[in-house]
Amino acid sequence: GRIYEMKASVATESGDTIDMTCIAPVIHQSPQPFILDEIAVDAVTGVGIAGTQYQDPVILLAMSQDGGITYGTERRMRLGKAGERQRRLREFRFGKFGPQGATVRMIVSASVARALMGLAIKARPLA
Repeated sequence: GRIYEMKASVATESGDTIDMTCIAPVIHQSPQPFILDEIAVDAVTGVGIAGTQYQDPVILLAMSQDGGITYGTERRMRLGKAGERQRRLREFRFGKFGPQGATVRMIVSASVARALMGLAIKARPLA
């Protein structure tokens, strides 16, 4: 039996990483299907810790077409090495989505300073 103390500066629990997961609201153009061309994530960058397994941390980004029940292949978006602050986190070509829309999931498992502030998209309606 151990009792742990929560601290904003600690991203582990007894040495095990604590995943930060963010699931954004559904993106849609209902009742139109659409093509999702780009996702841009506003995140704290340049947080890698030199000389550790977290020297180049990533966000794992995955998309769902069924409201978050299942997700497709994860894409890796680099958060950047220590001091690499001017990174733009962007991914392209996500394909077609129906009128039910798309759900975006982002996971950061690295034990570094981490924060996600926003998400922007570029999408086109399908005729």
